[in-house]
Amino acid sequence: MNHLCNLDIKLPSLSLSKDDSIALEKFRNAYNAKRPPEIITEDVAVWCPDELPSCGWRALDDITLYRFLCADRRNDKFNHDASLERLLKTLLFRKEHGVDDILRAIITTKTKVEEEKMNSPRKDNDDNRTGSISTSNNSTSSSPSNKLKSSFSIASGSMSECGSIVTDVVSNDNNINNNNISDKQNEQQQQTSGPNNNNNDNSQDEPQSSPSNDELILKLLPELEKYKRLRIRVFTGLDHEDRPVIFERLGEFLGSGTNQDQFTLQDWIKYYIWDFERHFVEMRNSSTSSKKTITQFIIFMDATGLNRNCFKVLPLLKGLSQAVETHYPEIAGRIILFNVPMIGTILYKAVKLFLDPITTSKIYLHNGIPMDEFSKHIPMDAIPQEYGGTCEVPFPKTSKE
Repeated sequence: MNHLCNLDIKLPSLSLSKDDSIALEKFRNAYNAKRPPEIITEDVAVWCPDELPSCGWRALDDITLYRFLCADRRNDKFNHDASLERLLKTLLFRKEHGVDDILRAIITTKTKVEEEKMNSPRKDNDDNRTGSISTSNNSTSSSPSNKLKSSFSIASGSMSECGSIVTDVVSNDNNINNNNISDKQNEQQQQTSGPNNNNNDNSQDEPQSSPSNDELILKLLPELEKYKRLRIRVFTGLDHEDRPVIFERLGEFLGSGTNQDQFTLQDWIKYYIWDFERHFVEMRNSSTSSKKTITQFIIFMDATGLNRNCFKVLPLLKGLSQAVETHYPEIAGRIILFNVPMIGTILYKAVKLFLDPITTSKIYLHNGIPMDEFSKHIPMDAIPQEYGGTCEVPFPKTSKE
């Protein structure tokens, strides 16, 4: 949520039709009407997870609101009530599952890796379109401290300087006054630090004691390494629209016969949260490097290894699909399954029964390696070498446990 807030660059705005802009304004007003009374303002949203109300409500930017509004669009008609219910459930879900803490751990890990890379010798021909999408052409945003500051703002859900949607109907009442926000934040800071604040007091500059990132990850996701062995999903670069590209070994997981039993459904959902929150970080980084508003990713799933065991995984697939479609709507731009055997086609007919129609409209099946389809969407340096591309990002086989 709010994954494009507080970037160090100004992104091009999205444009909506008059009807969509009116629908968004109505949805925004309905959402803001749900603001808990203990939250004084809906403009300032510099939250820490512990500061969120029990319902998880936080101020949201128009990009996030529009994403949820579109999730229940059918026959070009919005369903405001359904979208609002979905959004409120998602906020509660994030609060109850500690999603913001998981996102914070992801960001901390990514920033630490970036700092290590920046402090080590780099090759002259490094390409920021491959591997982890974390580099930027903007000299200001490439600073590790700026990346950390900017990244933590999405963990807290900050709205100031957020990527906004330009509509055909512009309302001054909906514009955020950054000066007022800054004044309020300064007042809050003065109240916290006290009137006798001394600039020579070095204690201000000392970071607060907190668990190390390894400890935080271990606490939140104690078997993360095991999950990463069971579900192989890697970011390989950017597509032709600068959306993050993911390759996954889906067939090996579904055909293992045992991997689905390694966690309970609730634990699978918890680790899926880690997976999907990474998407927002990658989309944010891609927006920074491309200077475009990136709100979706594209995923390629290798169905090699699919067999009759796949039908044992149907209950898990249904549970995970419902969680993802409810709480992470409209972030998958295209889903391409390849190397799909006959049994995969049969499985998909069963899976399609519990998938959202919007999701199924984005799924495409191929019985081999469709290089023409690959090339239509992604460059060669985003295609793993085993499929005929030049991407050298490690893409290990799925572990069977």
